[in-house]
Amino acid sequence: MKKEIEALLDEYVYKSENPEEGDNFEEAMFLEEDICTKFGIKQVPEVSNMFAVFLKTKDKKIFFSQMEAYAESYLSSEPDTPTTLLEKAVANKMEAQEVLPELDITTHIYPLFVYEDILLAGKDSIENVLEEFNLIKKLSNEEVLGDIGRITFSKMIPNEHPLYSKLDKYGLKYLEQFFATQTDMYRSMLNS
Repeated sequence: MKKEIEALLDEYVYKSENPEEGDNFEEAMFLEEDICTKFGIKQVPEVSNMFAVFLKTKDKKIFFSQMEAYAESYLSSEPDTPTTLLEKAVANKMEAQEVLPELDITTHIYPLFVYEDILLAGKDSIENVLEEFNLIKKLSNEEVLGDIGRITFSKMIPNEHPLYSKLDKYGLKYLEQFFATQTDMYRSMLNS
C-alpha cells in the first residue's frame, strides 16, 4: 500500500504544481481525498496542512509519519452521527473544512455554498441540507460537481451553458440559488 500511496503523492505533486492544465486543480483535491482514504481518515484542515507542508518539502517519510500518527488518533475516536455533527456545526459555526469531509462530502464550491450560505445562514433545516449532501454523494460518479465548477468558472450565464440542462435533471434543490449568487458575483466583477 505504501508504494501505491507514493505513486498517488507523485501524481498529486504534479497536479498541484500545474493547476492550469485541464482539471488538475480539482484532480489534486480528489487525490488528497484518495490518499486520506488509504490512511482511513478524512480530509480535515489538520490533514490539509500536512499536504501543504508535503508540497513544500516533498518529504514522503515525514508525511507518512504524520499521517499514520493522525490516523491512529482519528480511528480510535468515536464519530458523531451526521445529524449530530451538523447540529454541532451550526451551534459552533464550524468551518466547512472541518465538517464536510466527516460527511464524505468534498469541499467543492457547491457543497461549500450549501454548507455556508444555506445551513449556517439558517435558510433551511439540517435535515434538508443533509438530504442534499446525501444526493451529492450519490451523484459523485456523475461528474456533477465538475460540471457545476465548469459552469461557475466559465464566462457564460449559467442557464445558457450547455451543461446546465444536464445538471437540472439531478434535482439539486439549491442549484438555482447557487448560480444566482455566482451570477451576481460575476456581474459585480464585470462592473468593477
